Amino acid sequence: MTAASGLAVEDEALVPVDWAVVLKDAVIAALVATLLALPLMGLQTYDIGGGALGIRTHFDWVAMAAAAVFTGRLALILQQRLRRGRERGAETIFARLAAWGNRRALPITLVGIAFALALPFLPFSSRYLIDLGTTVLIYVMLGWGLNVVVGLAGLLDLGYVAFYAVGAYTFALLARDLGLSFWQALPFSTTFHQFFGLDFSPAQRVTYIYFVILALALVTNLFTSRLRRLPIGRAWEALREDEVACRALGINPTNVKLSAFGIGAMLGGFAGCFFATRQGFISPESFTFIESATILAIVVLGGMGSQMGVVLAAILLVTLPEFGRAFAEFRMLIFGAAMVAIMVWRPRGLLARREPSLRLHTGRSTAP
Repeated sequence: MTAASGLAVEDEALVPVDWAVVLKDAVIAALVATLLALPLMGLQTYDIGGGALGIRTHFDWVAMAAAAVFTGRLALILQQRLRRGRERGAETIFARLAAWGNRRALPITLVGIAFALALPFLPFSSRYLIDLGTTVLIYVMLGWGLNVVVGLAGLLDLGYVAFYAVGAYTFALLARDLGLSFWQALPFSTTFHQFFGLDFSPAQRVTYIYFVILALALVTNLFTSRLRRLPIGRAWEALREDEVACRALGINPTNVKLSAFGIGAMLGGFAGCFFATRQGFISPESFTFIESATILAIVVLGGMGSQMGVVLAAILLVTLPEFGRAFAEFRMLIFGAAMVAIMVWRPRGLLARREPSLRLHTGRSTAP
């Protein structure tokens, strides 16, 4: 670089911050938040008797929301300006975490499996914790199934919960009309306490169900990981990257897409079959659009195509509302704010970076 060109380059890290513009932007964001929060949080109706309604005001909640938005917007603007002064290609903590996880995928997986197996027997374990772990594993299994469609094939599926419902209702009908057990209807018969000759205990049933879904989730992971390395898996990833190039290589995009939808639907049906066994009762209210949105959010939040990312995102999205039960009125607000924060700071997902499914090893040829 010549001296003249060097003088023309301006280091953005040394440019002073225009605080007037920054504060104006943050104030506008706070005003918008105030207008939105005033009818939602600031005014609350209550029954005063005789069919009349009164109004309570909570302007302190509105002020807290506006202050939070002002502070968050200010921090976001400053963070974006500081990021511009960094060198290109600098990795964030999540990118470094993803790279570290890819290099040590096997040890991390083994530690995670060991912890999951030991969870029911740990000193702090409880029935609530085991049941919460079961819910997390159901969403992990659903996330891995949808990851085939969205993460590998690059397709959009907003009706994935329908296959979840089909599996649940199929098992319910087979169990009710034909008297089949879970393993027969899955298909694969005795219950846990009958097999080991134990007295029935509700706590044992919860633990047994937890281990069943853990085994199903591990089988799903093994199945999808194996598919990724097969020609059909490579075709999914190629289709995600460039459909035109796939057609030029002789790949039939229609068959590849249908195979992705079919395998993802099969895994969703297996999860629905287990859900019906666990609940003992199913209804259409259990399979609303919000369930599809949650499963899709798990795949996107974890990083499309990342198996480990799906696990991390499922833990966050399932446990975060549980921790927010103390703020029952604002659980969905907290959930939405967390999702927005992730989309701002990690738009490609928590663990977006992953190693290629196959590597080409170069070396000296032994041929003459």
